[in-house]
Amino acid sequence: MIRVMRPFLVPPLVVVAALAVPSTGCKRLAERAEERAIEKGTGGQVQIDDQKGTFTVVTDAGTMTMGSAATLPDDFPRSVAIYPHATPSFAAKSRDAKGKEAWSVMLQTADSKDQVAAFYKSSLTGFTQASTVDMGQSTMSVYQSARYDVSLMIASESKAKTAITLSVASK
Repeated sequence: MIRVMRPFLVPPLVVVAALAVPSTGCKRLAERAEERAIEKGTGGQVQIDDQKGTFTVVTDAGTMTMGSAATLPDDFPRSVAIYPHATPSFAAKSRDAKGKEAWSVMLQTADSKDQVAAFYKSSLTGFTQASTVDMGQSTMSVYQSARYDVSLMIASESKAKTAITLSVASK
């Protein structure tokens, strides 16, 4: 007896899902391989999240986050103002061998370089402006207080974006 079987048809959605699972798994494997390579080089823990667009490294010396999930470190000095409505794109905190802490943040705003510079000049009360250099598209300033040294760089990236880089070091 010969038996004739009907062909089995796989619904298209099942095919798409089956193809997506390996590629998602492979993508995560690639991310993990990158994380392990960076961990080996830094001695820290690394997390790459392509969906959120973030990259985080945690070591004994500190933590660094880049991308859309970057947030100010919880203990960022309150005496150093953060520009209102600016969006962080990088945040890091470190500690040197003597225990002195340092913080670095990069922010973006739609306001002009001159607006940002005026804000910091008026808001860093308790700080002395040690130096400033205006190079047209960018400004670099150093402010000092009894507790902190602050380096501020403001750069016009385009008509709609200004980059702010704040580096704060404890004394």
